[in-house]
Amino acid sequence: MKKSLPITENFDGVSYLQTLIAVAMSEGGMKPEEINYIELQAKLLNLDLDHMLDRPQLDLKKIAPRLSGKTKRVIIRDCITLAHMDRDYAASERLRILGVANDLGLGSKVVEQMEEWLKQYWSLLDQGERLLNGLEP
Repeated sequence: MKKSLPITENFDGVSYLQTLIAVAMSEGGMKPEEINYIELQAKLLNLDLDHMLDRPQLDLKKIAPRLSGKTKRVIIRDCITLAHMDRDYAASERLRILGVANDLGLGSKVVEQMEEWLKQYWSLLDQGERLLNGLEP
């Protein structure tokens, strides 16, 4: 069985966080749930979020060639997760994520695949929670 690489290997945490911030801001400002999620990611990556907020927005097309495929896909996955934090996946957020995917050299198909996978994942977690609480899944 092939062992997967740790997420931090070949992973650009600064670009990752700046992209999450840009997506969160696509509705005009970050909601508390989005701020909490981004703060957690910054802590996990041992990065200073305050410093990230002061940086200018990234040119994803410019940096895309140096990002690993895994980094690009994690960015898309977590942008979608972030957009669902407030339980409202706004059209503006989805458009921003599609733009991010395009800038990273991925396509809308990757976004659609990630959205479907995450829906299934969250549904499975909900089923497990219901089972743990003695309810029907």
